[in-house]
Amino acid sequence: MSEGSLPPEERRSIYAAQKAHAASNLPQLSYELSQWRKTGVLKDGLLRDMGHALKEVDPFDCTRLAEQIVTDLCVDVIAAQWNNDAEGTAHDNQN
Repeated sequence: MSEGSLPPEERRSIYAAQKAHAASNLPQLSYELSQWRKTGVLKDGLLRDMGHALKEVDPFDCTRLAEQIVTDLCVDVIAAQWNNDAEGTAHDNQN
């Protein structure tokens, strides 16, 4: 099979596995993404590897897909932290 020609369920499985891998390695991936944006050079590392692994999901935009997964996870982590802080503040204000 050529790249991107896997059945949809297999592409979803690859995507889910890469998202789980990214969640487990988010600090390093965030650093690599930050450095890529600062320098314009994506060095060898987890983010590049993740892009290669996502070729079967999106052969034309696999690196952008890896970037989006990392960005979405970062937003989720920050939003959850803010929500926990906000709930703590609301709880503190009720007492």
